[in-house]
Amino acid sequence: MHNLQCVVQVCMLIFFTLRCFPGDMQEVKSLLNKILSHLENMQPAPSFEVLSSFITTVVNESFHKLYLEQQNLRTMQEKMLQSMHRLMVKVTRDASGIALDLPIPVTSVTELELLERRLLEPTFHAAMVDTFKAISAPNLGALVRAMMERLMTRTVARCITYSGAQNTLAFKKTQLRAFIMGQVHERTEYSDVPDADIADFCKKWLHCARDKRTALSTSSVVGAKQISDVRTPLGLQTCHCSTIIKPENEVGNN
Repeated sequence: MHNLQCVVQVCMLIFFTLRCFPGDMQEVKSLLNKILSHLENMQPAPSFEVLSSFITTVVNESFHKLYLEQQNLRTMQEKMLQSMHRLMVKVTRDASGIALDLPIPVTSVTELELLERRLLEPTFHAAMVDTFKAISAPNLGALVRAMMERLMTRTVARCITYSGAQNTLAFKKTQLRAFIMGQVHERTEYSDVPDADIADFCKKWLHCARDKRTALSTSSVVGAKQISDVRTPLGLQTCHCSTIIKPENEVGNN
């Protein structure tokens, strides 16, 4: 009776191992050899409980080993796919022989929305990254300003706002905002800069670009120093408090 129980247990083991390892016969052979070798060396013959406990332990160890191997294989596959994707993007870009002709700075809100959609294309996104990576500036404010100017003209800036006020396009809800922030954070010196600081510079540039556009189209500039102030990179900081613009009907009175 005891031998019959052992045989039944081994048969059940063979059945389950074949079910669990259908594609790995080497693992099945190794598992069965381990059990049979153990049975041969056990004197006197083990009880059913001892045999059952031993078989359970061996099977669990094999399952755990297989699980770890599968996890490692999955990790390797993911890394290979990522590497292949990066390589394909690079090969596609290099195979063209020339860099992509990026449609920036955009000159209309429609072009801005199209640019937003094209950022989802791997090749286009990579070309945008390369372009913005080449932008340099002495400080954070100047860097954000340079990136925004590379992205859109002031004509477009006049038609949008950061928050979407007055039914305008909300820049803060676009992928372009996330792209700008990502490119800033890619710089080692700005990797820890809070998003709020970058957002503030984006807001200032958009607001200042609208102010400049409106002022220069409806007013006259008085004095050489004032013209320099408007066109200097520091205009981002001074445009709101500037007193250098006077309406045309007042110029003749001075």
